[in-house]
Amino acid sequence: WWGPAAALVGLGIVFTPGLSGHAGTGSQVPLALLADAVHIAGVSLWIGALPVLAYALLPTADLATLKRAVPRYSQLALVCVIAIVISGSYQSWREVGSFHALTTTDFGKLLLVKLGVFAVLVIVAAFSRDIVNQKYRYDDEDDDQGDGDGWGGPSIAPVAPDDDRELVSVGAGRTGASTAAAAFDDPDFAFDRAPLDDASAARRLRRSVWLEVAIAVVVLSVTALLVNAAPAREANRGPFVGYIKTKTLWFDTNVVPARVGPNDVHLSALTPGGGPKDTLEMTAQATDVARGLGPIDIPLRRLGPGHYFSPGFRFPFAGDWTITVRALVGETDEVVGTGTIPIR
Repeated sequence: WWGPAAALVGLGIVFTPGLSGHAGTGSQVPLALLADAVHIAGVSLWIGALPVLAYALLPTADLATLKRAVPRYSQLALVCVIAIVISGSYQSWREVGSFHALTTTDFGKLLLVKLGVFAVLVIVAAFSRDIVNQKYRYDDEDDDQGDGDGWGGPSIAPVAPDDDRELVSVGAGRTGASTAAAAFDDPDFAFDRAPLDDASAARRLRRSVWLEVAIAVVVLSVTALLVNAAPAREANRGPFVGYIKTKTLWFDTNVVPARVGPNDVHLSALTPGGGPKDTLEMTAQATDVARGLGPIDIPLRRLGPGHYFSPGFRFPFAGDWTITVRALVGETDEVVGTGTIPIR
């Protein structure tokens, strides 16, 4: 009875973070919840089993048990990694939305760190899987045929319990099949299935798995920071509000909605302490450095002391636009400030 009950509890657990986190808000919520549940299930089955494998199974189990259990876990881990990559890619696209947001927002930068550490984790896991393939994986069906092709090692013959002679490895692959068949009729020969030393292989695998655990802790730590950060798509959804600062003057800059097309641009002159500063004149230009476009004059009209406004100024392309502001604060005293405005 506990199997179905555990499955229901497990489903509830893997859906809970999505319902209370980023997957439960925004667009495509049903698909996002499903992807989040698959992601968490994959992480739980793969990373959650690593300490059990390293601490409980590898130090205590005999070779026969390891050959039954470790390949099964290795196959499950491979499926989990594929599920994590697919569901994580969709979640990243949904919560970031653009390469610009990936590199300019806190959420995007944390995601890049997580992806980098995760890549290292997958590389270490590949080394663990290589040890499993060399030492523990074989096909029992090939044993019945006396052929070692199922796992890449030699065949094995039974040894009588009272036989204390060392196992001797003889033959491998299809060329060793006839030798193995003859040896089954000779009680003086036995065949060792494993060409590697059992203890050293187990130690190598255990060290590799513990390294996976350590890297996984870093991945989960970065994930905890991501959970508390606003998704990059939301961070870039509103208008741009910021300051272009110089030593003598600050320019309070507002661009609404900060998207391709017409935008309302507000520029206000302030003292470094934050107080309003009147200017005799103010001009501004926009340049798309990446495309070599500009400078384009931003027509400004005076609304009040130090406050200038350009209604409907059109940004033709998305990207980082360089804004250069010039303010005349005296007959011959001009202040020039330069800043960057991201246009979506």
